[in-house]
Amino acid sequence: MLAGLDFADHHRGKELMGLVAVQRFTGHGITAEDLARIESADVAFRILPDPPTL
Repeated sequence: MLAGLDFADHHRGKELMGLVAVQRFTGHGITAEDLARIESADVAFRILPDPPTL
């Protein structure tokens, strides 16, 4: 699923390659309609790094 995706190449868009990997894994890509539905829902979740181990 990651064949042909070189995440070490800093000249390529990692976000776009990530979306390609998700599309290959799920069989569903992100469409303009999906984006419009997400934006119109007006809901977001902050993604934070893992907290340090105490």
